[in-house]
Amino acid sequence: TSWPGLFKSAGYRTATVSSFADRHGAWFWLNGFGEVIDPGGRGHEIADDVETPALSWLETHGNEENWFLHLNYWDAHVPYRTPESFGNPFDDEPPLDWLDEEEIERQANLPGVRSAQDTIYYRMRNFNGPRQPKAASSLRDAMEFINGYDCGILYADTSIGHIIDKLESLGIFENTVIIISGDHGEGFGELGGWAAHSFAEPNTMRVPLIMHGPGIEAGTVDENLHHSFDIAARTLTMNGIEIPESWHSCPDKNGRSHVVCSLLAQSVQRGVGFKVEDRFYWYIRSWHDGWHNLPEEMLFNISSDPHLRENLAARLPEITAKGQSFLDEWGRTYSTAHGDPLEEVMSNENPGMTCGINREEYMVRLENTGRGNRKGQP
Repeated sequence: TSWPGLFKSAGYRTATVSSFADRHGAWFWLNGFGEVIDPGGRGHEIADDVETPALSWLETHGNEENWFLHLNYWDAHVPYRTPESFGNPFDDEPPLDWLDEEEIERQANLPGVRSAQDTIYYRMRNFNGPRQPKAASSLRDAMEFINGYDCGILYADTSIGHIIDKLESLGIFENTVIIISGDHGEGFGELGGWAAHSFAEPNTMRVPLIMHGPGIEAGTVDENLHHSFDIAARTLTMNGIEIPESWHSCPDKNGRSHVVCSLLAQSVQRGVGFKVEDRFYWYIRSWHDGWHNLPEEMLFNISSDPHLRENLAARLPEITAKGQSFLDEWGRTYSTAHGDPLEEVMSNENPGMTCGINREEYMVRLENTGRGNRKGQP
């Protein structure tokens, strides 16, 4: 019942240009693709490595009926590796309004996986890229992180433009549904995490979604709440393909009352986003916080506090309880036949990707970087 598999069963030619399965040893992920083109970089390739075989595939198959082509760009993923020849288009951008010298100094003293001083610590000691700082220990370093990320996005955007040019040259652009999305966003200091998917928070969990094609009204913005697989389900209905019951999807254009997101790597958390009147709240519960010393429960008003600076859990107990009830309902409703994956991760000796850190070794690192005697040491 995979997304490409359903299209394949409906008679579509399905193909992917991606190294995802090899990078993560996740061969099940290839289920449903009739053709697999692996650029061979294990997630460290650049857009050029994806674009070249994609253009070749389109030249061969683009004018055929009924195909599904998936392209996997990694340029916005750490380590930021946009070629230096691309230049520095964001060098003149001002710092984010909430990141100042005082905030950077505060974060430099925080512990945890992918914290400001540990952005490449834990099994990635040789985590190199031409635009990848080693730490976010100054405002200049912080902006290099953000600019490196933005360069990756722009570099991938440029490549996607070349793909669109090919569709236009083949005369099929207007008849092709194009979906641009991602698997996670990026945190830049929120809750003390840098340049990664550190927490089940909205900056990480909210992903881009741009759609174009027949039946999609140009210029509209959807403010409703959706899960990614809701969008996948909608593409099935657009093409007369039945949605499997096991998807638990909601293809309704009006979206959901709330969205629940899990993070089982670098920390073990669940977050839920929901609206109360005209305010958008995000509730987070931590089972393992990746040694960031976060409260077990957190609540944020995302409408006024998008960078998660004020935990409202104690001040707004009714809304906090609402968020917890959504998580409880999710656990009861959507656990698999094998149980809740979160509980399985927590049963491990070292939950999540924090297993890449030896606790005793990390305590020594905190001592050596001036964080060993600070209040709240993990």
